[in-house]
Amino acid sequence: MSALRLARAATGRGKIAKFEGGWHGGQDFLLHSYTQLGGTADRPAAVADSAGVPPEVTGTVVTLPFNSDRAAEIIREHAEDLACVIVEPVLGGGGALPAERRFLQAVGDACRECGVVLIADEVITGFRLAPGGAAGLLGVRPDLTVFGKIVGGGLPVGAVCGRGDLVDRVLAGDDGLSVVAGGTHAANPMTTAAGVAQLDVLLENPEIYSTLEARGDRLRSELSALVSRLGISAHVTGAGSLWGFHFTDAKPANVRDLHGSDKVAARMLAALLLREGVFLSSPVHLAFLSSAHGESELDQIVAAHATALERMKTEGIV
Repeated sequence: MSALRLARAATGRGKIAKFEGGWHGGQDFLLHSYTQLGGTADRPAAVADSAGVPPEVTGTVVTLPFNSDRAAEIIREHAEDLACVIVEPVLGGGGALPAERRFLQAVGDACRECGVVLIADEVITGFRLAPGGAAGLLGVRPDLTVFGKIVGGGLPVGAVCGRGDLVDRVLAGDDGLSVVAGGTHAANPMTTAAGVAQLDVLLENPEIYSTLEARGDRLRSELSALVSRLGISAHVTGAGSLWGFHFTDAKPANVRDLHGSDKVAARMLAALLLREGVFLSSPVHLAFLSSAHGESELDQIVAAHATALERMKTEGIV
């Protein structure tokens, strides 16, 4: 919310753009086109995800197609009214669907060309995939980046970082009016102390990232091999320490690709995995590795999937 306000104050424009399947919290402007999809695949329409969102708010939202060349074109079409574009470099609640490098760079180019503020929502991916976040890994430098509990050592917190000329508007704008960006828990000393301790560990031990990357790659590879061996229609997605498991005929690149997924099978898999000591969200699967997960835990995760999927195949579920 604060990032949107900074972008509007800096540009003098009222509209914001987000991508289908992107989750950015429960405030009205961004509570669109997460689960409720409208329009067509290459030209989606903004649809509120909740009752109680005024249609006047929906009218200020531009919905963009994820991992599509059309996104940059739509940004240019709306540039005159568009304050910002917000994007998850890896769709989290959308099922661990990474942005393609070429796509995200094209979005960044269009934003710079049109004077539109690019906001990276790294609440899930920030400091999880790399010190520079997922956007940095994909070769994109956003104007603003938003973080969540990672900068509070796991405690509830949010942060907006980025270009000084944008962030400084919390002090005073061109007309002397500052951008309000505070709250009950702002600058909580316990949270900030925990965040400093957490980030010190990560930044002083960069091998954590290479280890997590290797273990994530191993897990996705072995789960994909298991799916192939069993001959079931499913695909594994993700990046770094994130992974998702989807019962689809083709590997999904965006949330529209998931709309034909087998949600009954997804729920069944999650239930059977829980019996084996592995927890996944359901029916859209999103899971994480941490530095506490070693090779033995990876073995357990793969074995649990094998047990669950073999049973599901025997019983004709997949």
